[in-house]
Amino acid sequence: MNKPADSISNFDNININSFHPIIEIHVSCKDLIKLDIGSESDPMCVLFTKENGNFIESQRTETIFNDPNPNFVKSFKVYYIFESNQPLRFDVYDVDSEKASLKNHDFIGYAETDVQCLVSNLDQELTFELKNDKKNNKRGQIILISHQTKESNTHLQGTIEVEKLKKMKTFSKNNPFYEISKPSESGRYIPIYRSEIRKKCYSCQFKTFAIPVHHLITSSLDDPIRVTFFDHKNNKTPKIIGKCEMSVRQFMEAIQTKQELLNENKNVGFLKFLKLEVVQIPTFLDYLKSGLQLNMITAIDFTGSNGS
Repeated sequence: MNKPADSISNFDNININSFHPIIEIHVSCKDLIKLDIGSESDPMCVLFTKENGNFIESQRTETIFNDPNPNFVKSFKVYYIFESNQPLRFDVYDVDSEKASLKNHDFIGYAETDVQCLVSNLDQELTFELKNDKKNNKRGQIILISHQTKESNTHLQGTIEVEKLKKMKTFSKNNPFYEISKPSESGRYIPIYRSEIRKKCYSCQFKTFAIPVHHLITSSLDDPIRVTFFDHKNNKTPKIIGKCEMSVRQFMEAIQTKQELLNENKNVGFLKFLKLEVVQIPTFLDYLKSGLQLNMITAIDFTGSNGS
């Protein structure tokens, strides 16, 4: 069961910047080449790390549909091993299938760097031209922003409700979703959480989220965050409805209070946090430390499609 922190002041005493050799990499792309007919590409980024001289797939982002300028929520994490060569390769694909194999997707391009380069440019924006060894045309750019982080079971948990959103389509209702993002030193806002899409509504409540605090907050509850609402469109890039920017502390002190959503300084609706609190979510290791016992069960599938 989730156990809330005792108070906001209790959270203020947590040392978020304590050392841990983990580098978190946020990825976005710009001007990706269009490979689909009738719509923009559906990009996904795949991280490869080198093992025994070969690049091995390590992690993947989510897929962002119909967007040549994706800003991925899923970040990559790598260990920083001092004075070791740690090559990294970032491959961008246009997702064309529900199958996991990369052979089922169109390859857009790749960029190579290493962990040491990222560590030397922490919190800075690094831009690489994507390359495709079989193509000579421009494929787009990949943008990396890295920072040092640590693992923690302290989460910011909340529920958002929205009201009276501006109508974005002429003949149908909005399909709203929102992103919670934080500013980087480069000035770019990095998305940390993306909600589900609610169908055909102007006022609705979204599912409760839980975000690790070290993903969202750099130093204290006074760090600013931005909540941006979008209107989802099939086969098209989502349109921004409006946004609200405050510190985490201000949002926490304004529970159940409506906040204006603005777009070009015009009101386009209201958001309200029904709850926003700091909680401790136990990790699997916490359960083991508390005496959890495990029993192993083995199942074998003997269907004919598996062969002999």
